[in-house]
Amino acid sequence: MVAAYSASGSNQAQPDQLQCEFSQSLVLSQGNQRQRVATASFNRVAGKPETNAVFILPHGVSLPNPVKVLVDDKEVGTLTWQTCDANGCYASALVDKVWLQAMRAGKKLTAALKARDGSDLAFSFELNGFAKTEAMLP
Repeated sequence: MVAAYSASGSNQAQPDQLQCEFSQSLVLSQGNQRQRVATASFNRVAGKPETNAVFILPHGVSLPNPVKVLVDDKEVGTLTWQTCDANGCYASALVDKVWLQAMRAGKKLTAALKARDGSDLAFSFELNGFAKTEAMLP
């Protein structure tokens, strides 16, 4: 799997606000094929303190069960399912100060959830580079 943070900004949706986002995707590579397995993204409006998390997770998840977010195996938040489409299932939450600080200081971010069959699933993202990428946002 390949993991790295990327950052972007756009005011296309709202011309008077710059929407900034940084994300990391878990990508499975086999031979010449690559497939995104999961994505953790964080966004905020430039100059505003509120940060939102949006995770894109694979199909086959149990939508009645929330997604627990852990940093270094300590729970810091819960995501609420929003919708599913051809790209996967989307869950989001407002990131509070404790959660954000834990990610800045942590090593591993995990989305823990249930599959439709009741089995446990976990997707882990590296936090190396998180604080540096976040600091680049205006």
